[in-house]
Amino acid sequence: MWSKVKNLLGFHTDMPDYDIIMTRIWHDTKMQHFVAHIVVLLSEIIMVIAISVRPGGPFLNVRRTTYFFLYWSLIIVCVITMLTQRWLNRKEKDYRHFYRLELFFLAFFSFWGVGISLNDQLGGNDVTVYTYTVLIVAFISVVQPWKIGIVLLISYLLLMLLFPFFPNPMDGQQFNNIINSFFNCCKLLSF
Repeated sequence: MWSKVKNLLGFHTDMPDYDIIMTRIWHDTKMQHFVAHIVVLLSEIIMVIAISVRPGGPFLNVRRTTYFFLYWSLIIVCVITMLTQRWLNRKEKDYRHFYRLELFFLAFFSFWGVGISLNDQLGGNDVTVYTYTVLIVAFISVVQPWKIGIVLLISYLLLMLLFPFFPNPMDGQQFNNIINSFFNCCKLLSF
């Protein structure tokens, strides 16, 4: 039983057909991930344009500037991930590079959600961005569940550790944010 659990989590790769299965999953999901990256990229470009055309521009205050740079950082990482995956797909036919790059992108995206949510706190908003970021990470992940679990757990702990340093003007919101984000992470980790 324990060996089956370890195989399910990806700790043991001694199954006879492991490489064949992972290569098949890679072939079946690489186009979906490319489309997901395009959606993220277009969304962030729209956000950069939207914040740039607001009165005062993207550098009116610290909060708006932070949003602007966070949007650009996700654009840059998304483009680098897409280009690297395309280059690796042509150069090497190995699924391992794809999964490593996806894990890097999903980890960055998760921590990006932490940054946006902390910036939202300064304006009285809640952890909505963190919630949908975690959902997207769980939805598009094809790497081993324990790896995504670690990424989500670390991003959640980072968010909780930094919450006190980003005061919300609406005092009662802090406790609700902590509870809501905790239960969202627990639900995702249970799947």
